[in-house]
Amino acid sequence: MGPRHEVPFPADAWDALDNLILLCATHHKMIDDQFETYTPSVLRSIKQNHESWVETKLRDDPAPPPVRIRRVRQNIPAHLLRITSGKDLMGIASGSSAHYFDHDSDLSDDEVELVGEFVQEITDWMDLSSDLEPIQRVRTAKRVQDLIQNLEASGFFVFAATEAQVLEGGVAPPSAFPILHLAVLRASNPSIQYASPPEQPKA
Repeated sequence: MGPRHEVPFPADAWDALDNLILLCATHHKMIDDQFETYTPSVLRSIKQNHESWVETKLRDDPAPPPVRIRRVRQNIPAHLLRITSGKDLMGIASGSSAHYFDHDSDLSDDEVELVGEFVQEITDWMDLSSDLEPIQRVRTAKRVQDLIQNLEASGFFVFAATEAQVLEGGVAPPSAFPILHLAVLRASNPSIQYASPPEQPKA
């Protein structure tokens, strides 16, 4: 029983919401040590004033805007660069929060496995990159390099770039939200453009 316990007060009302007040340990001891000053009526008045203040603050402060990802037109890459190095691809993908992926639409079953395994490796690495030790990064770069070479041996090229989108809304200030653009396309895909015409095989 507390120092303000009233014998006739019904036991089933002890835990009623209007009979409860939440205090830190310091103030809890202070009001119990000074129970003649902090009477039940004083405590109820303090509680009512605080609840009124909270209600006013919640009513007057506008709700924060919803969280969203916003694209910035000038940050959208006009083209993706061909990537031939595992280390280079890791450098581009490092820190990306999400990704876009493109591939040919007429893949065979074997090509689905080949391309899918590569993309799965890259996205898994993106999720774990911040936790990798230096030796693990070197090993991963070698693994990605091997996968790129396997793709090229099967007639596929890898392309990548990053896009800086913006995370905004909520209570935090806007922040960068980098996105990886990744594409694995056949070397014969007509959408591929060359800065210089590729060399023709000699007769």
